[in-house]
Amino acid sequence: MKEQTDRAGRRVALVAARMTVDGKAMPVTIANASSTGLMVRCDSPPDIGARVDVERGDARVSGKVVWRRGRRFGFHSTGPMDPAVLVGAQPRDALDLLLDKQDRVPSRIAWPPRRK
Repeated sequence: MKEQTDRAGRRVALVAARMTVDGKAMPVTIANASSTGLMVRCDSPPDIGARVDVERGDARVSGKVVWRRGRRFGFHSTGPMDPAVLVGAQPRDALDLLLDKQDRVPSRIAWPPRRK
């Protein structure tokens, strides 16, 4: 898990989570978190104004989408939240590793593969 804090008090972290929108759950990656919201990445970001729930482990936060660009969107929580609880140090699981690999773009692709 990559984690640091930027000057605005956001906790920067790439961690796997689950988002629910209109009763439909999907995997997401939390890119950063503050006491007022999250920046999240997913394949199909919800529309601006949509109500969403984001869960990671036992932590859950509800709120509203306030912006979206490409695969990212900003989420404003309906109440105060502790970003450390949602993105704090927890053991990495297979989903974390899978999402990390999907977000990386190889710098060079060798084709055809080399034979040894």
